[in-house]
Amino acid sequence: MSAKGSDHQVVIDGSRVQFSCSAAHAATCRLGCVLECEDYHSPECDRTVKDAGSCGALVYFDAVDPFDTYIGGTDRQDWRSGPIDIEWDTYHDSWLWRFPGEDRQLPGHARYRDAV
Repeated sequence: MSAKGSDHQVVIDGSRVQFSCSAAHAATCRLGCVLECEDYHSPECDRTVKDAGSCGALVYFDAVDPFDTYIGGTDRQDWRSGPIDIEWDTYHDSWLWRFPGEDRQLPGHARYRDAV
């Protein structure tokens, strides 16, 4: 995170949701494997990283179903445009997001899995 606050933002416009990133070169969300391994965790990958040229987190945040990777507690109808916090979750193998200051919940795709 930079001194100006969050490097990641969400814009909520009715039912439309859009994510953006202003992270600096070599920020954690921009790092990718130097060897461009498909599976970063494979034994062949030495896990050396480089700046990938863009934010790797944004591809995980689906604008059609942003709740899928959401880990906050705010009801969807109360979501507002503004900064977001992101984190990599190794258990779910995904970037996840929430509004600053929110308690961490399970990702949306995992919350109601057993409810059906």
